[in-house]
Amino acid sequence: MKRIVLVFLFTFKISSVFSQGIMIALASGSPAYIPETKVLDKFPLYPTIKKYDFKGKSVKIEFKDVRDSLNLKKVDCSDVVIENKTEFKSTLGSQIVNSYIDSLFVRSNLILDENNYSEIISIRLHALDTKLNGFLISKVHGICQMSFTLKNYTKTYCIDLQDGDAHAPVGRMTMISKRRAKELLICSSIREVIELFLIDLENYKEN
Repeated sequence: MKRIVLVFLFTFKISSVFSQGIMIALASGSPAYIPETKVLDKFPLYPTIKKYDFKGKSVKIEFKDVRDSLNLKKVDCSDVVIENKTEFKSTLGSQIVNSYIDSLFVRSNLILDENNYSEIISIRLHALDTKLNGFLISKVHGICQMSFTLKNYTKTYCIDLQDGDAHAPVGRMTMISKRRAKELLICSSIREVIELFLIDLENYKEN
């Protein structure tokens, strides 16, 4: 009977901590990776995993947020339902993605030229969401889907980045608030999608 009471009290205590927005790991894990550089003066700018050099290639970026018109509830890369209940559902999410595109393209030695009408990269934001699943040790998802079009090349890229994944800034045992973990995962998922396109752009050849 005493054991049951102790288990109940422990569970109640953990539940109380969770209600305050804290993720508790069962063991001490590595700290979250948070670069100093930020976009919009608040959100971390995660650099690409690999370094890219496009030798000053000039491109024009046409970015558009089409989340409202598509109203996606599911994406191919994830079983998580897109609910769009976070702060990223608004213009803020679009601004973060746009800032990431500009920053990572420039860092990859691409020149952004609004007057270049021969090399236009059209980018459409389909989905951007973050979700926390589970109890006690929750799993955080950062979900991003975008399509990229360059001349005759069109491809949709989708990422469901989760804490503990190879490129995730948050480990399974990282002690961090749920809100902050969501911010980090969604930012790094944006990076992942953009980098997938950069990988293909390196190998892109016109037919």
